[in-house]
Amino acid sequence: MKTTLIFSLFSILNLSSFSQSVEDLDRANGFLQYKLGSNPVKLKGFEKTEEIGPVQVYVTMQDSLTKLGPYKMESIALFYYNNHLWKIDLVAPGEENARGIANLLMAAYGEKYKTFTTIGKSDMKSFDYTGDKVELVVTVDFNFVSSKFEFTSLELDKEYYSGSIKTTFTKEELAVIEKLKK
Repeated sequence: MKTTLIFSLFSILNLSSFSQSVEDLDRANGFLQYKLGSNPVKLKGFEKTEEIGPVQVYVTMQDSLTKLGPYKMESIALFYYNNHLWKIDLVAPGEENARGIANLLMAAYGEKYKTFTTIGKSDMKSFDYTGDKVELVVTVDFNFVSSKFEFTSLELDKEYYSGSIKTTFTKEELAVIEKLKK
């Protein structure tokens, strides 16, 4: 009886010390050493692949940078908006890597926070964790060709999209807007 009680108490304490939440996602503020909001300095192993207006994209496929424990990522892409890290995209090839990385992220941020969304009529599902500062969207291809894990700074996301939302319209566009409201 005493042994059972001690074992049960130890199990409860052990589980409570492994708490997971979106607060942990906000506290991490990115993925590993890549911190959202940071400047693109010291990007060893990354190559600048695109620059579209205020957005620059850096990508790496180096094995030393694309391993997460026993799991392999196909690539890591860092998206900078106005020289601040805005998004981090990880692509994992195959079922073993996709499941493994998804399980690690659920263990870190809590399964209870996920919401599943079916994307069209495909074999893809998406779930997300949204904190106050960071959102993580996981898109899993159940054919396991590859899966995507996207960390986004909500502040920079809002700044980026607010600049792209049109506020003045032509008469023709206003007529379409009125039709959409009905």
